[in-house]
Amino acid sequence: MNFERLEREYSNLAKLFSEEGFDREPSKFEGSVFVKFVNYGFERQIITSRLEEEIASVDSLAKSIFSDISQGKKINEDRLNEIVMTQAKIRLDLTDFYTYTRIFLDTLTVSIKLSFKSVGNKKWNLMENSVKCLLNEKKLRTYKKEIDSDFFEGLEEKVTWIRGFKNYRDGLTHRFSYLVFSNTRKGDLGYDIMDKTKEKWGRDTVKGVLKELQNIIDNLTDLIEYLSKNLPRKT
Repeated sequence: MNFERLEREYSNLAKLFSEEGFDREPSKFEGSVFVKFVNYGFERQIITSRLEEEIASVDSLAKSIFSDISQGKKINEDRLNEIVMTQAKIRLDLTDFYTYTRIFLDTLTVSIKLSFKSVGNKKWNLMENSVKCLLNEKKLRTYKKEIDSDFFEGLEEKVTWIRGFKNYRDGLTHRFSYLVFSNTRKGDLGYDIMDKTKEKWGRDTVKGVLKELQNIIDNLTDLIEYLSKNLPRKT
């Protein structure tokens, strides 16, 4: 996975928040928002590194098992058990990725709110503390009208991907959904989240794990870049 652009834009926004005093505010709320923002950098690194290693391990184990089968050898049960265990780790780390990224999106939403507060916008408190408010058309119309039309007009297109992301996250953490694995058409490890609305799964429905995470990271980077360039500034 490629994080070069994310790390650059993440650093730019962290610098902006520091310059605007988010790390020095006397309010514990502002301070905790800055800490959560910084912490996501470490959380993302830990989780994605684990996933890359685990997926490489599953791929290696599967090739070894298929090689034994093609040669008429008895299947090694230890390797089968290791695949099952590693897939359990992937399920946990994927859930963590969605959970901590969702927390980060809420943190970005509060950061937007605080940025308008810091420059003296009297309607800053109209915003809520969850990213859900940025996905609500009625609330966005209010923000455009009452806070900053240009800013929220541009932001709207940067958050559209979060709806699909949120559905997957909710399926993993709130609903009675379960995660299944299957190889994609390209042969890499893929996943799908099953619930009562989806009866079939396989190569046509699964998303490549690392490819899907890269898509999320790229969309998140676009959002962070927009904020670092367009958030109001005191200085």
